[in-house]
Formats: sequence, C-alpha cells, structure tokens
Amino acid sequence: MNHALSFCARGAITMIALLCLIPAPGPGQAQTQEIREDMPIDKTMRTSVIDAVARYTEENYVFSDRAREIARAIRRHQKDGAYNDITSADALVTRLTADLQAVTPDRHLKVMFSAEARPVRDTPSEPSAEEIAQRRLGAVRRNFGIERAEHLDGNVGYLKLTKFDDPALAGETLAAAMRFLGNTDGLLIDLRQNGGGHADMVALLTSYFFDGEPIHLVDLYSRKTGETSQSWTLPYVPGPRYTNKPVYVLTGVRTFSAAEQFTYCLQKLGRVVVVGEVTRGGAHLAEIFMINLHFAIMVPVGNATSPLTKSNWEGTGITPDVVTPGDAAVRTAHRLALEKLLDTTPDELHADYLKMLIAEMKEP
Repeated sequence: MNHALSFCARGAITMIALLCLIPAPGPGQAQTQEIREDMPIDKTMRTSVIDAVARYTEENYVFSDRAREIARAIRRHQKDGAYNDITSADALVTRLTADLQAVTPDRHLKVMFSAEARPVRDTPSEPSAEEIAQRRLGAVRRNFGIERAEHLDGNVGYLKLTKFDDPALAGETLAAAMRFLGNTDGLLIDLRQNGGGHADMVALLTSYFFDGEPIHLVDLYSRKTGETSQSWTLPYVPGPRYTNKPVYVLTGVRTFSAAEQFTYCLQKLGRVVVVGEVTRGGAHLAEIFMINLHFAIMVPVGNATSPLTKSNWEGTGITPDVVTPGDAAVRTAHRLALEKLLDTTPDELHADYLKMLIAEMKEP
C-alpha cells in the first residue's frame, strides 16, 4: 500500500506584473493560467491594444534587434488591415499572439485578456496589499503547487509539483514534504503538469540534492539593466538533504519555464535521470505589462544560460534520458528506481522484494 501526503492544487489567474522564470522583479514568478472568456471590442479599443503590443514588445523584448522585427511585423499587419474585422477580445489576443510567435517562436510572448477589470499601475512590479493577500490566498489554496508527497512500494518517494511557488510562502511546506520523503531510498519528482514559477524555489529544491560548496546553476540576463546575475544552490536548507540517492525527474509536454530550469540544471550536473516527454522549451524571463483594465501582454525581458553548456533550452525543450509517453512516466521511473536500488542493496531479503516488484511492473 502507498502511504501519502496528498494535497489539492488549484491555480488562480493573475494579471499583475510577474516574471515567469525567476523571482520578481529580477528573477520571477510564473505561469499565468488563462480562462477562455470574451467580450466585444470597438475600433478604439482594438487600435490601442495593437499599438501597445507593438510598443511594449519593442521596448522590452530580451533581444533588441528581434524586438524591432516583431514590432514592425505587428505594425505592418495593422497597416494592411489584418485586424480590422476583429470585434472580440478573444479573437484579438489569439491573432496577436499568433502574429508575435510567427516572428519568434517564443511561448513566453503572448497577449492576454480578462473580462474582469484588473488594476493598472505605473509601477506594475509593486502589487497592492490587497493583491498580495489575494496572491497569498491563491497560493495557499493550491498548497503552493506541492500537490502530492507519497511513499511508493520499494521505499521510493514520489513528489508531484505543479508550480514552483515563492519560497517565502512555500518554503515550510516544501521542507515538510522533503522531511516526509527523507527516509526513502530513491525519489521521483513529477513535473509533467508544472508550467513554471519562481527561480528562488528552483534553487531551494535543487539545493536538497547536493552538499558541499554551493553550485552555480544558471546565469540570468536582463535587457533592462544589461546585467547578468547568478543563481546558486544554497548553503543551508531546512531539514536533511537528499544526497547519494537516485532521483528521477518526470517531464511532459506541459513542463515549462522554471520547471525546465530545475530539470535542465540537474540533468546537466548529472544528478538526475529525466524520464518522460520533451518539454515545451521556455528559458526566457518574462514580465506582464498591463495595457488597460482588460488586456495585458507577457514579454520576455531576459534569459537564462547554463554555465556548463553556455546554452539553454529555449525553443528546443529538454530531451529526457529515457523517452516514454507521459502517462507511462511514473511507472517507468518507478521501475528504473527499483532496478537501481536492486543493484546497490546488500540486503538479500530486500533484494528479493525488489525483484518481485520489478517483475510485476514488467507484466503487461
């Protein structure tokens, strides 16, 4: 029987300015979930949104030459009348996003709409006290993306994360989950439904799997400042570290942004085996700019680069070490973990138990 700490995670839509890969306002928070909704728009609204999309992209997109190219394309479509027949908000954001990504296939670059009016501020990176309280409540209700922590057969742990939340909010809950899993002999980390989050949380979780001197994870470039900062593992984590034990990261087609940063860093450092499907491919840092009460645009404003590879996963995604359909990833990774433990256990009785579990998993 599996023993579990099970949590329910629900996302909350937010339209205030965030960063999608590293903590705001430099490294940021992530992944806005969009609800499909609509409302009619007139020519004045349509024109103002299109103009703002071109302007915000040109002024902020991470690569200035590409930013000008994208803005020119949007303005050319506008001049040619490509948007003249659009009378709904949903149709406009769909078309504008498609046109933006036709120039650069950057999945962090998109236009968004909310039927509910959202506040517009001159300093979007500084939310109001009410917005902070709402964000905190949403994070609590989804348990900070820490959806499940389980003890699987063969003394293998299972941790399902649907978001990398701000460690200032989520750190204690993550520490509790890691303590629960601390006595297992191997660990599966399921990121198949994880669309990203906060890079400080990436650094915190990554730190559990290493000891010794801090390790340089990624370099983070900002177009606005022209500067590059660094993300490292932490010299201290709450509770015991999870070292010298096999770890498997499960990926899928929805694994994105900060979830990819975690996977990429650990894979390149040789600390984990990645099992599942190729990820979505988003290594840019994005900020959300409010256009008006209903429209916003997410613009990549920086990027992450590995100090090991001098590259990243933007546009390509991460190829697993063991490629398998997403729905088979847990079973495959669990079997791999059991086989690894079988190779290393000195306990003959436990070895027989592991052999039995492996044989059962190989049965059709």
